[in-house]
Amino acid sequence: MQYDDWMNASDAILWHMERDPILRSTISAVFVFDRAPDESRFRESLAETVRQIPRLSQRVVADQLGVAPPRWVEVDDFELGDHVHIEDLAHGTEADVLELAGRLHSIPFDRERPLWDLHLLNGLTGGRSAMILKLHHTIADGVGFVRMASSFLQLERDAPPTTATGSPAGAGGDGRSLDTGLTLVDAIARRAAADAGIAVAAGTAAARNLPKIVLNPFAQARGAAQTAASIARTLKPAREPKSPVMRNRSVEFVLASTERPLERLRAAAHECDVTINDVFVTAVVGGVQRYHELHGQRSEELRLAMPISVRADDDDVAGNQFVPARFLVPSDIADPRERVRDLSQRLRAERSEPGLPHVSQVAEIVNRLGPTASTAVLAGMMKAADVTTSNVPGAPFTLYMAGSRIVRLVPFGPCAGAAVNITLLSLDGTAYFGLNMDRAAIPDHPEFAAAFEASLDEVLELAP
Repeated sequence: MQYDDWMNASDAILWHMERDPILRSTISAVFVFDRAPDESRFRESLAETVRQIPRLSQRVVADQLGVAPPRWVEVDDFELGDHVHIEDLAHGTEADVLELAGRLHSIPFDRERPLWDLHLLNGLTGGRSAMILKLHHTIADGVGFVRMASSFLQLERDAPPTTATGSPAGAGGDGRSLDTGLTLVDAIARRAAADAGIAVAAGTAAARNLPKIVLNPFAQARGAAQTAASIARTLKPAREPKSPVMRNRSVEFVLASTERPLERLRAAAHECDVTINDVFVTAVVGGVQRYHELHGQRSEELRLAMPISVRADDDDVAGNQFVPARFLVPSDIADPRERVRDLSQRLRAERSEPGLPHVSQVAEIVNRLGPTASTAVLAGMMKAADVTTSNVPGAPFTLYMAGSRIVRLVPFGPCAGAAVNITLLSLDGTAYFGLNMDRAAIPDHPEFAAAFEASLDEVLELAP
């Protein structure tokens, strides 16, 4: 992975928007192992991971001049033991692990330290162990998280820790210890580079479209108007959630999980001629619909938030590369087959929005508003979301860590203003669903989790 000393525009937005605590961007993952990892190999593997990934030993320093985005700087007194905690959870269950993970997920990071923590919990029933990994969204998006995890996971039980072949590109620039001594020249240089990037993107687009403009100027004008309208829809604020039930927000969260064979999702998708993600989102919307019925309420539509990755397959640049799409979906379609087809069409339309290729330039422009104003823009976009979904690709094979086999891996994305985030990640033929629920929005969280599971099974039954 390539690491820049400066945050990109999307990362800077995620950092600044936490001026509003409800918009915190914490990611968590719960690993369950078949046995306790070898502690020596465990620590060695994590130490090597920190050497490979500069973000894990860096903190964020804001540009006090207000010219450039925040910068990643090395922590001189970094100690692995400050972030890795090995504990004994005698006779603990996986439910106990999730309860602890929810409490940890609710605690904000110390913004003066590296933005991650790890808890290894030994002594679970059946001789199992668990690991709770918590990190800030500015370190990685979902795809980046999976790539980062590959640095401390192995393909065989007795495989040695992965070692780096050299220093990570971009780590520490010229090797100096980076400090808060950011000069005006540095900041202006970075701002100029960002401006140049916007200008180059605009110039490249203009050059690419020049023959089309000459041949069909009216069609190109319509295309430009459609792109502008698409960007406006992306940034358009919303006053309040659509749900009449899940309306309150807080900074305390509770986690739940479930799992299903990945082949069942694939079969349902094949039967309806849609994607696995379409099946997943259909189950989420149906679960919210069932939860409203439990409360004697109906909602004709919901506001769905969904990150759309714009990362290329061969892109090895660290940082977030996604578009926070938001759109309204009907929540009153009772028939699951009809619902999945309707949502499939809507999701395809969102992925083909003409404004998506311009997301990085839009993020740069939003950042120019300053932390306070950009936070207000993001709050208007995100706080009115009812539910967020995320689908993270995982490994189709078994993975190990320090001699222990991973038997479960459940992801938990940030609510960041939504009432609930439901994230899907697959591993070795199993689809794992992580539910991160705002306690104020969903106080009866077991009922919500049960409603989602019932909807999920209903959708999976579409397969013959």
